[in-house]
Amino acid sequence: MCDIATVQRDTLERLLALEREQEEAFAAGDMAALSELGEIRLGVVKGASIYLPPQQPWAPDVLGLARDLELRRTNLQRALQARLADVRRRLAQLTEGRHASEYLRPFTRGRSKGWKG
Repeated sequence: MCDIATVQRDTLERLLALEREQEEAFAAGDMAALSELGEIRLGVVKGASIYLPPQQPWAPDVLGLARDLELRRTNLQRALQARLADVRRRLAQLTEGRHASEYLRPFTRGRSKGWKG
């Protein structure tokens, strides 16, 4: 028979380690590693799912770890969402610039590309 609190603690410690690795990958801009670590995280959760909520409540002695993991996960998700929003904004700016340059192209043909003074 296995001790649920021990499995929960081991799982949370593994997930916290993976979370730290994901934070490092995100900070380094390594989206491939971030994705790979996310897949590993999913496997860890899936493998221990019968010992985790909602199947089992958190053991009282692991509540602090569970809160820490949730906070880190939330912070990383917010950072990812902010980065995605920034990328979308930059893509929109590039698209607008491209449209503007295409619109202005007929008006600039045959004109000098620089000042010749």
